[in-house]
Amino acid sequence: MPPVDISSALICNYAEVREGLLFVTGGAVTRLVRPAYPSTLGVCVGIVLEGTEGEVAGIPHELRLVVRDSDGHTVAEVTGGFQAGDNLQVEPGELVQLPVAFNLMGVAIPGPGAYDIDVGLDGGDRAGQPERTLTIRAILVAAPPA
Repeated sequence: MPPVDISSALICNYAEVREGLLFVTGGAVTRLVRPAYPSTLGVCVGIVLEGTEGEVAGIPHELRLVVRDSDGHTVAEVTGGFQAGDNLQVEPGELVQLPVAFNLMGVAIPGPGAYDIDVGLDGGDRAGQPERTLTIRAILVAAPPA
């Protein structure tokens, strides 16, 4: 049986989870224009995790997002825990999708360039499984002169 895994992650203008649904505005952001630097990242990350009821119901999990510059230096790190309830009302063997949103609006960005956001699930070994990761990227550019 595979562990809970990261089904998808995307950078977006705004994301929130309400009533078990992921609401995304302006999704699949790859380029960000900032008028001056230093600046803020000013985005959210919408994530969907997937696993069976036995892997998610009542079991705590942790997500860690690490923002890195093009040289691999850590710019910011955000962690959050989650746990699905016990009464998921799914069919046997059905995959459960768990939406999660992270707000990275205030993350300070020193200058233009490529920034990777590494999404890590259950950092390290959990139940004999290695950490699951996914990396998404945004390119920050300076606004053209007026």
